Amino acid sequence: MAKKLRKKKKRKPRNRKHTEENHSETNDDGIRSLPDDPISSLPDDILSHIISLLPVESVVRISFLSKHWRNLWNKPLELKVTLKHIPYLVMELFDPYDRNPLLPRHREVWFRFEKSNLLVATIEDNQKLDLKFSGESLSGHKNSSYFYCYDWILVGDLPDFYIMKPVSSLHLAIKVVNLTSVSCVTEYEVSSVLSSFRNLESLQIAECNGLRSLIIGSCFLSLTSLIILDCLELTSVHTFNENLKRFCFRGKLTRIWFFDSIYSLEIANVDYRKGPTCLRQSIFLQNLLDLRNVKILTICGWIFNMPIKELIWCEYYRPSLEDGFVYKNLKELRWIESSMESYKIDTMLSFLHICPSLEKLFITMDPTCYSCSTEGGSWFRPDDISILSKACFSNQLRVIELENFTNQHDEIALADRLCEVVPGELVFILQSKWQH
Repeated sequence: MAKKLRKKKKRKPRNRKHTEENHSETNDDGIRSLPDDPISSLPDDILSHIISLLPVESVVRISFLSKHWRNLWNKPLELKVTLKHIPYLVMELFDPYDRNPLLPRHREVWFRFEKSNLLVATIEDNQKLDLKFSGESLSGHKNSSYFYCYDWILVGDLPDFYIMKPVSSLHLAIKVVNLTSVSCVTEYEVSSVLSSFRNLESLQIAECNGLRSLIIGSCFLSLTSLIILDCLELTSVHTFNENLKRFCFRGKLTRIWFFDSIYSLEIANVDYRKGPTCLRQSIFLQNLLDLRNVKILTICGWIFNMPIKELIWCEYYRPSLEDGFVYKNLKELRWIESSMESYKIDTMLSFLHICPSLEKLFITMDPTCYSCSTEGGSWFRPDDISILSKACFSNQLRVIELENFTNQHDEIALADRLCEVVPGELVFILQSKWQH
């Protein structure tokens, strides 16, 4: 009887076809997966979200299961959220990096909110954050300019109820933030995120339609670089950052107040190729005076050629080495023009006259650059250029680079004129289109 109990039952032979199907279910690494695994069959977006909620130890183990699981962290996660929850969710993106330094250092999440609007948030190496908005309703009310335009104040000292997540040591490690297409609808939430980055070193603001004025408070003590690109409604910028060393601006002529950073600023790129927003002489003059301590400067020549009759409350201004309008520290100058007529050359030479330490000069031709005639006389009236001698110019200027000239005759004429008034031997570097 006991022997009968120990007798093994005969197993039924396996279906050969079913066995082959089981063996065919393998992952990218050739590792066999279970046929009834409901987790692996889920979409990647759901799997990414599940992984983000797991403990560190489990995430590390999962990342070694297969190539498919390992690459889930490199795929953007897409979430549907409400606008008011965006600050909290963006701050949550940093937590996985804080807990798990072995995971990839690139993270991208798509936040969809309010029907067709999208925010793409990207984090690189725990130090760089990109926020890019897009959507039809982010530009404000279509039938009212009041809702479209807005003034943006970044002060950093927001109330506690406004900051939805406590500041951690990881948030303090963020050094670079790039913002794109922030509007009157989203600027409140973006301000909440920025208020946590007290050690921010570089800030870029681009393509913000409707942005009328921008104020950046002194709370960002480590901010050394400020970049503003293509905010075409912008009329004024105020910065109170005493350690600011680099300022880049591309757009229409805008009044810029540097306040505490006048003496710390070293590099200024003020690209006003798109023309003026307001024809007041004070904007032209004060912007130039605030930049007189920089070492590297990019500027458009049309600013000096604006006719005085087109400006409001204007009088002639004669630059001189005796007054405060001297770029004594300027080493490199990039001069942008649409063309090089004789009166434009005279204006440029007059400006070089107040740059006693200049070493390198770059002259760039751009036909799309805004241009104006000097009919009636320019507000920036130089001394009689014919009496300027070589003693009036920098003895350190040796290298002159000519870029994007389309006419050989204009290039030679400009080079001859520079040789006449600039002392010493000059080295010309030609990067012109007519040569090709």
